[in-house]
Order: sequence, then structure tokens, then C-alpha cells
Amino acid sequence: MPNDQAGNSAEKVSVANEMGTLYPMPNLIVIPLSTFNKQNDFGDKAIMKRHISDSFEAERNYIRSSRMIFIFERDDFNCGLALKVLLDNWASTEINVEYTQG
Repeated sequence: MPNDQAGNSAEKVSVANEMGTLYPMPNLIVIPLSTFNKQNDFGDKAIMKRHISDSFEAERNYIRSSRMIFIFERDDFNCGLALKVLLDNWASTEINVEYTQG
């Protein structure tokens, strides 16, 4: 997938403030940025939980790879909260979960 197409897709996700997927090519799930334009969800645990929960639902229902890698490495994304929500709620899932933290 060309970088401009991936960038446009990621921007659409953040504008809509809803998790999105680029499935089937590539098997990629995108979570909206915590701060984007006038939107500021930084610190909102309920919204982060919804985004991560939706990501797991997309994996289970569509992608079905049984493996998810979360990359938490952006200043405009609440990486600490995302990691906390991930570890608090999905540590015992049937999906192999990995993450990076910048």
C-alpha cells in the first residue's frame, strides 16, 4: 500500500474518531489519534477502551490472524493510557498480543 494511501486512510480514521481497518490489504487496524485538529480525547479512558475493544472485534471477526501488534509511539496519541487499557482488559485473550512503546 502506498504511503499516501495509508496516510489518507489514517486521517479518515482520526476525523471520524472511530477505529478503522485497511483489511484486506494490508491487515492493519488504525486507532484514531488522541489529539487531532480540534479533537482532544487525551486521557479519556472510555474512548480509548472503545477503540481498543473495536480493534479486537475487527481482529476476531474479519482479519483472523490470531496475532495483534500495537505500536504506541506517537506524541499525539495517548500511548500510556492505551497501554494501560490494553493490559487491564485484554491480557488474557486468545489472541497473541504484542506491543511496542516509544
